[in-house]
Amino acid sequence: MLQRLMKGTDRGYVSLDDLNERNLAKTDPELFLQLHKPPVLIDEVQYAPELFTYVKIHIDKNQNAGAFWLTGSQVFKLMHGVQESLAGRVAVLALTSLSQAEIGRGETEPFTLDMDSLTARFLRQLLVKTPKLYFYDTGLVCYLTKWSSAETLESGAMNGAILENYVVAEIMKTYLNSGSELFKVVNVEMQDTMEEYVTLAADTVRAQKEYFTGPMGNDIYQFSSFPWVSFTHISHMESGKKDNATPMIDWGKYAIRDGKTMLPFSVQVYHSFVDGVHIAKLAEGLQNYLDHSE
Repeated sequence: MLQRLMKGTDRGYVSLDDLNERNLAKTDPELFLQLHKPPVLIDEVQYAPELFTYVKIHIDKNQNAGAFWLTGSQVFKLMHGVQESLAGRVAVLALTSLSQAEIGRGETEPFTLDMDSLTARFLRQLLVKTPKLYFYDTGLVCYLTKWSSAETLESGAMNGAILENYVVAEIMKTYLNSGSELFKVVNVEMQDTMEEYVTLAADTVRAQKEYFTGPMGNDIYQFSSFPWVSFTHISHMESGKKDNATPMIDWGKYAIRDGKTMLPFSVQVYHSFVDGVHIAKLAEGLQNYLDHSE
């Protein structure tokens, strides 16, 4: 797909499936990038993580967005190198398998769900269940679990689980294929009032076409909104590095319980930077604002 997109441009192409190119990229990455000058598409880049440092140097020096297209089939190994070496300098795009709508050459709209139609009992079950791993390709799931045909799967013990996986994957694809994202990370400067900040944040989300434009900084608060689900607790994965020391604040879906409006709110911070007194002051200020808002 990327090779088709680069047709008619001056972008070069090199694959590290070629053992000679791979050896050069690993042993002399600087010379490799001199021979394959950006803009360039480097395929199977996970075979030569030594390249990432020199890609970073080029990016910082030239500030030319899109100079490198890096692709790889071993996602976890590739992502480890990208996150360690190119943080704040790279946009990561995942390519899913074809959706049912694409196979049928149809169009699709992002899936929507009326959460109010769900019962409280179902929500409680949803929150306490063990996290699951879903595959975009249910054919791969069947291969790994040794279901040899659709007929055997249909009458097998895992037919419900495979169907659930299929539905979840198709819902995800409706967002991705419509040009929408489930999440966007946007940088918004603090405003004088909450109303001005919210308005600017909403305008920024609508205008931003990419998932993340970066880079983040240590003076930035990270807010996330999940207006379609209620929760009692959210925990974020952390690397423990100083770049991840900023507070992370999450909002959920409000609900009416016993005549009171409940709004899920979670704050995750490093104890070395923020103590309980400041968290309590934040909660008190937020509650006061909500109590007097229209």
